[in-house]
Amino acid sequence: MIKRIIYINYFIYKVLLKFSKISWRKKGESKTVTWNELQKRKKSDTLVILGSGKSINEISKIHWEEFAGYDTIGFNFWPVHSFVPSFYFFETPRDKGRYETFKKLFLSVEEQYKSSLVIYKDVRFARDSAFRDKVFGVGSFMDFFSIPGSSQRYFNLSLSVIDFLYKYGLFNFINFWKRASIVGLLFFGIKMKYKRIIICGIDLMNSDYFYDTTFLKNPSVSDDVISALIEENKKVFSSDSIHKTNNKLYGELIVEDLIQLIREHGISKDVSIFIYNSSSLLSRFLPTYN
Repeated sequence: MIKRIIYINYFIYKVLLKFSKISWRKKGESKTVTWNELQKRKKSDTLVILGSGKSINEISKIHWEEFAGYDTIGFNFWPVHSFVPSFYFFETPRDKGRYETFKKLFLSVEEQYKSSLVIYKDVRFARDSAFRDKVFGVGSFMDFFSIPGSSQRYFNLSLSVIDFLYKYGLFNFINFWKRASIVGLLFFGIKMKYKRIIICGIDLMNSDYFYDTTFLKNPSVSDDVISALIEENKKVFSSDSIHKTNNKLYGELIVEDLIQLIREHGISKDVSIFIYNSSSLLSRFLPTYN
């Protein structure tokens, strides 16, 4: 009990510390997106999260047409795909080669994504001020708080604190994050009070991407950008290896465990979470949508 109380106090302290550091952002940076603004953008009770796993290519034409009527969010290199989502989320890559490829991609779809709400986590790794200024002008900043703790026990405690904060509308300017984009976007969907969340393209058993083969290509994106992205991935990932976010070599709490803990906790009691394709490791505990 004492350890539980100490951890909860520590968690609240870290959130308050995050609040005190928000002023680090420069005045030239774009506006911070508010939850009121996000709620105004909400047009459906269903959120479709679009990852980059190869199973994206198995989504049927009928389902793409269906998804167009829901709220959708793609992230990072999603814009190589022809489907333009309601929300687009990204953080700039750390690796120099991937950063240059991302920059070309971002600039090539800027006009196409004007109707989408572009959200960025940070641009710390943007290597030139001109691109940072471009991001500041187009996107909206969202504060993310990385949840402390490295065990399932403490993550569950964190979920209880977050559930309390959500319930009473405290620290609405912060979204929560752990290990990978999909976890942060799942918290986003829960906080936005979607009744259904459909996860697509989060396969986890390997590092294969939908753009490695024939796919519904965005005509605004050049073949050179896609080829460069594939080559950059080859430098970092082995196609038959477990995805880094689901590999305990890179952290005790893997994405698969985190999503299962979120689903089983009361924080998600009002939302039904689905995985689109049974080939994903998440289908071990999430019902499939199709």
